[in-house]
Amino acid sequence: MSQLESIEWTQYWSEDTRRDKKRVLLIGDSISVGYRSEVHKRLGGDAYVTAISTSKGIDNPNLIREIDLYAHAENFEYGAIHFNNGLHGFHLDDNGYRAGYEQVILYFKEHYAGVRLILALSTPVTVNKHPETFSEMNDIVLRRNRIVCELAKKYGLEVNDLYACVADRAELSAGDGYHYKNEGYECLAEQIASVLLEEAKK
Repeated sequence: MSQLESIEWTQYWSEDTRRDKKRVLLIGDSISVGYRSEVHKRLGGDAYVTAISTSKGIDNPNLIREIDLYAHAENFEYGAIHFNNGLHGFHLDDNGYRAGYEQVILYFKEHYAGVRLILALSTPVTVNKHPETFSEMNDIVLRRNRIVCELAKKYGLEVNDLYACVADRAELSAGDGYHYKNEGYECLAEQIASVLLEEAKK
């Protein structure tokens, strides 16, 4: 039995349900809730956004079950999947994180063969009310990001470095150690959309 977060939640959201354009699937945590609509805006009608945001750690078997349920809920076809999971499940050591993440990759390769899969590096964790200072937990985030890069290389997948996008931008932080002001989510969305548009315009 996997260890749960103190609060468990999942949100499914489609910014536009029309089927006349390509669609991208954003999977992430509360950070993805913040950048979801901003990514949609920046795609400028070239593609629509569906998002699955959840607190579930990478080891939680319900993570894959929920992705399977919600990703197929409306029978959408996806041109790309952008996957971001690293700021939950801190009970896991590096080996546990690697094993869980690899299992998710294998799920995508089996069920979404041919769909472009982009692995996002997790954003930094800073000290509450001191966004200029990284917390001790950020060392775990850095190790997890290295694991994601290793797995991306192993499976020939793309990496989107969201960490570097905001790591030196304390002014973008909401100050709680994790989340961002609107300007921060706009910065993340700009980077995500620029990557996704490479696929959407094909």
